[in-house]
Amino acid sequence: MKGNARVVATVVALAAAALILTLGGSDGARAQLTLAAAEATITVDGDNADWAAIDGLNVTLTQPDLTAYPDWDPPGPLPPVQSVVKVAIDGDNIYVLFEVTDDYDFNGPVPTADHNLSASLGVMFLIDPAAGPHMGAGPNDFEAPLGMVDIWHWELDCDYNVMSGVGGPGSGNDPDCNLDDEFSTDPEAREDDGGDVANPNPNGENSIAGRWGHTGREGGIDTPGTWIFEMSRPLQTGDPEDAQFAACGAASMALAYFDADESEVGWTDTGHLTSADEGFIEVTLPGASGASCTAATPTPAPTQAAPAAVPKTGGAPGADGGGSTMAYALLALGGLAALTGAVGIFLRYRKRDI
Repeated sequence: MKGNARVVATVVALAAAALILTLGGSDGARAQLTLAAAEATITVDGDNADWAAIDGLNVTLTQPDLTAYPDWDPPGPLPPVQSVVKVAIDGDNIYVLFEVTDDYDFNGPVPTADHNLSASLGVMFLIDPAAGPHMGAGPNDFEAPLGMVDIWHWELDCDYNVMSGVGGPGSGNDPDCNLDDEFSTDPEAREDDGGDVANPNPNGENSIAGRWGHTGREGGIDTPGTWIFEMSRPLQTGDPEDAQFAACGAASMALAYFDADESEVGWTDTGHLTSADEGFIEVTLPGASGASCTAATPTPAPTQAAPAAVPKTGGAPGADGGGSTMAYALLALGGLAALTGAVGIFLRYRKRDI
């Protein structure tokens, strides 16, 4: 009987291992990045003191694998960097704090300097549900548009104490400080809101406001420290090329950081470090004035219909709402049950021969 017990233990262990490998090896089972936003009114001043009591999410940023795109300009290799993101809302605005652990590089202000030699960043929000985390494309083909995303793209043309963003009406462009409100459907199709001549958008606008700081700024270039990028925007803008937000709603976010140390000419478009390989960061927004949310409500649709998205052929892990994860789990559990049943039959016949 000891031999039979060993058989049972071995088969069950193998089945359990198969379950773990099945779940762990599937894209759908990848742990989802989640963040609970806070209710707070933040002063956008490039100082993170307002955020001290607000929980954030630690995110590792890495360069995407571009080996499948030999026609793209090859980036300079960069190691991963660590970042923290925090989100808050009040009755009027959404606030984002994006902190990146990296040395101080600022070659501004322009036009007398080159912003590619300063750090740069992007904060992206989902608009079309089918869009992928790589600027609208999925993880398997960066050149296949799946839907539209909203991008807050900040190239540091102004100094740390200057308010950036808030461009003129009709455009997402910020001609002074280059905190632009953009949209994209894939990494090669990025434009300022209202800037697509083929698809006019009279509601294009830029109401993003931002200031930046760095904890090592007073030490000069290459001083170690943390970048502090602080931004705000009205919850609702009426721009179909913007994500729209509401209390008790939800938002899907991704992050990007451009490192001026990438090459002798600074950062490149292809060399940015991003959170996209981990899928979207799913952000839950709190209720207004302390009201509880029984369940996260869908983010409201834009006030004007956005251009139709390309039918989805791929997407971020878990983009099917967890259906693929459940399917893998059921298949693995079914296999475990079948193996356990087979062991039982084996033991019954084995017992007759003893």
